[in-house]
Amino acid sequence: MPAHFFMHPDVMKGDGKMLFVCKNHVVKGLQATIIPHIGKLSEHRRCTCKFCKGKAQYKLFHLW
Repeated sequence: MPAHFFMHPDVMKGDGKMLFVCKNHVVKGLQATIIPHIGKLSEHRRCTCKFCKGKAQYKLFHLW
């Protein structure tokens, strides 16, 4: 299925399967992702929050 089926177009990145968010934007990210899974990023990862560009602590993704 196409990536846009799983994630709102405003937050899609790459293949649309993963979204990085800070602790303040977890709920907003979950609302933008259909059938979400969540994982904590290691302190060594240098990913930025899709919404505020701050340091991301979580990755939201789907397995499809």
